[in-house]
Amino acid sequence: MILNNMDDRKSIEGSVKLKDKELFKIKLALSSLTNSVIISPVIATLYTQSTKDDETWNCCKRGAPGLIVSHNSDCEVVNCQLCIADPDSGFAIWRESILPKSEYKASQKNFHTFNLISDGVDNKMAGIRFPSDESACGFLKDVLDNIPKEGVRADSPVSNKSRKQSKKIKKSEISQPCMFKHVTSVNNMKSRDKSQSMKVQSTKSKTSKYSGSGSSLDAPDADPHHGVGVRRSNSLFKR
Repeated sequence: MILNNMDDRKSIEGSVKLKDKELFKIKLALSSLTNSVIISPVIATLYTQSTKDDETWNCCKRGAPGLIVSHNSDCEVVNCQLCIADPDSGFAIWRESILPKSEYKASQKNFHTFNLISDGVDNKMAGIRFPSDESACGFLKDVLDNIPKEGVRADSPVSNKSRKQSKKIKKSEISQPCMFKHVTSVNNMKSRDKSQSMKVQSTKSKTSKYSGSGSSLDAPDADPHHGVGVRRSNSLFKR
């Protein structure tokens, strides 16, 4: 087996581990509500093998190897993607679906190989070289534990919708009424409100009718014989 572009031999043989901040950035970029992310905290090298040469491996990508796993409602794996993530940005720079026909295995202690099954892929195989046997062994176990089994299907939106519609509400889940006031008759309430409004209007009309300066001119229907002018005439006769 020949591995091309091995100028980074020192970094591969050394203990290249991710920092906690880089690991958090990758998980944050790849995680969602419908999947779980497994990241190997090391920098590995991805190789691809051409169909024309079964012995030569060409360096393709470098980054943190990881798995993006999706489950159904029964906690069964329905999809598993192997990815190479960039520690600087946190995003995946390469992805490949892993199935039983991928035949993921350890060709060497620190070198894993698998078949490429994606549509439009020209290379038939790929390999990941890890910086240590320990990191390679741990990632191999993670991959083999999360390969989807044949016949396992994802939840369909129709089944989820029908399941939600068929769910019944329990009496214990219904709260007691708040700010509730019992009304015996709606008609009685309307008539009472109407009578109160009529009283207010009649009071206002009386007040506006007799409001003025106190003179007899302000009240046209007042008796002129009991006004101020009568008292003045009487005072003149007394003098």
